[in-house]
Amino acid sequence: MRVLYYSFKHEQQDYGGNVIRKRNYALLQELAGKNNVSFCTYPGSAPRIISRIRNLQRLCGTELFGNRELRAKLKTVELVFIDGTIYGEISTSALKKNRIIAFFHNVEYDYFCQQNRKPNGFLKVLKYYYKKAQVFFYERRICRYADTIITLNERDSDRLRHLYGRGGDLLLPTSMEDACKGQVLSEPDPNAIVKDPYLLFVGSDFFGNTDGLFRFCEGCMPDIRASLVIAG
Repeated sequence: MRVLYYSFKHEQQDYGGNVIRKRNYALLQELAGKNNVSFCTYPGSAPRIISRIRNLQRLCGTELFGNRELRAKLKTVELVFIDGTIYGEISTSALKKNRIIAFFHNVEYDYFCQQNRKPNGFLKVLKYYYKKAQVFFYERRICRYADTIITLNERDSDRLRHLYGRGGDLLLPTSMEDACKGQVLSEPDPNAIVKDPYLLFVGSDFFGNTDGLFRFCEGCMPDIRASLVIAG
């Protein structure tokens, strides 16, 4: 089976979303064969007028000035795997014609609202609501026409069902390659100095992490006999 993998360009830096994308791509190659999986990325930066046309295209589900490489590859595959659902340019007609698997990293509508919060100023508010509608309509279109929907957890599946009337067909939680597989680990040194216990959180400074950490500190840390170290 020939498969088209459609997503962001994979970066060298292994942040959370990129780790999952690399895993999904590797799974597809393992299942279908490396030579049967082609890669097509979301278009990068473009002149402002082209970007605006693309934004309008995503909202309307048309192919105006769309991704030529994507349109060409859609004609040569039996299955399309959409890895991430916020910046896709696959038209409504293509979603209907092709066999589609859509992988939701988040409920992107909720993620967009939380990330941007409601801004101040008329033009910023107008832009906010336009992009909010854009994300909502594209996700709704994906949920309507995808043959299979994959979510990371039950919570996202329930939220999709609440917003768009359809939940996930499969749960595929976050996972990564075991870097220590096959290695013989040494026993801990019984004479080592035991320091005070602590919890370690490693993550970047963005709202998803900080909001969660504040709640964790307020609700959990008073009952935990350890300190918390945050690195990132």
